[in-house]
Amino acid sequence: MLGGRTAAGKFHLFKKGVPTIVIGIAARYIYSHVLMINKKDLENSAIVLTKLVKEIEANRFNQLFN
Repeated sequence: MLGGRTAAGKFHLFKKGVPTIVIGIAARYIYSHVLMINKKDLENSAIVLTKLVKEIEANRFNQLFN
């Protein structure tokens, strides 16, 4: 991202570093009581996150047992 930041940056730089991934979902009115998120964006983000976790888990399994 060119602008903005999340707390993930601090984790990424902690001690020797912690692998960090941020999945950002576009939203409107984030500083109000009526945050708006596109349902399809939320669903697609869940799909990406699920695939990412499965891939990381598979890679970690292979590192440990192969």
